[in-house]
Amino acid sequence: MQLSRTEFSDKSEARKHFRQIRASLSDTQRAELDKEIFEQLKKQVTADTVLLFYPVKGEPNVLPFAEYLLKSGVRVAFPISLTQSCELDFRYVRSLDELHEGAYGIPEPQDDAERIEFPCDCICLVPALAFDMRGSRIGYGKGYYDRFLAVAKVRSIGVAYSVCTCYTLPSNKTDFCVDTIITEKGVMRTNEKQSR
Repeated sequence: MQLSRTEFSDKSEARKHFRQIRASLSDTQRAELDKEIFEQLKKQVTADTVLLFYPVKGEPNVLPFAEYLLKSGVRVAFPISLTQSCELDFRYVRSLDELHEGAYGIPEPQDDAERIEFPCDCICLVPALAFDMRGSRIGYGKGYYDRFLAVAKVRSIGVAYSVCTCYTLPSNKTDFCVDTIITEKGVMRTNEKQSR
């Protein structure tokens, strides 16, 4: 997998850079990349439960993979965003039709949906603007996934387009690395997975 060697002075610079890169992808390009990511996810993701994200702001479309898992009998969960604490509360869904508009306008499960009890055999797919080879990520600045991964201790897979991967991103002590990154080009095992 070819990684960008661009260096960034801080997170805001990295966010601006990767927002522009992701926005430059055409609908046709994005659809083709999403198909390839779907195939990679089918090969690599095996668990009783998969925690997914609802794609926004040009993130890879993992919804077809959610449908595939549901048809295969795998349990699927999406997060409710708890805006006061900036935490994620994952709930099971039996259909994507159960999702409704929640915090930040992002579809999420109903409040009465069954909550996941940890630990369990699950994999968490993690979105980001960008990932680096350590598994560090640049998100949107609120730290939802960092908090969740630090506490839940689940296997984590970052999902991104390959143009949104690089050698090194700026990071803080509270940032949490993912175990693996999947792009349309394949799988990258990260060389670090710890809270820094």
